[in-house]
Amino acid sequence: MVVGGSFTQPLLSIPKLMAELKAQNARTEQAVIAYEKAVQTAFSESEGALVRLDADRKRVALLAEGEARAQRGYQASKLGYDRGLTDLQTTLGAEQSWRATRSQLTAAQVQAARRTVQAYKALGGGWPAERFPTNKQAR
Repeated sequence: MVVGGSFTQPLLSIPKLMAELKAQNARTEQAVIAYEKAVQTAFSESEGALVRLDADRKRVALLAEGEARAQRGYQASKLGYDRGLTDLQTTLGAEQSWRATRSQLTAAQVQAARRTVQAYKALGGGWPAERFPTNKQAR
């Protein structure tokens, strides 16, 4: 019975194992850095989206108040015109101002709606397709 044999390769190659360990540690560190960067980017995008959304909501509220005042001004001017107290130019100017404010309000509402979607997406939201019926399912 022969016990033993000859080994042509060393059982442990310490320098090679140490080099592989260092390489693996470097890859792990790169992955951690990439993950941290992704998290920081996500937080930054989320914060920015929420700040812009808040600013848009405040703008919409201010424009809604302004639109209501412009409408009251136009109605008062129209009433004055109907009673012969103001001229047509003043009434038309008040109406133009009211319509311009309404247009600004509508644009701000659209922008706020878009920013709401952006904020929702930045926070990780989405719309899964399976939640919405397709044409085949609706029938």
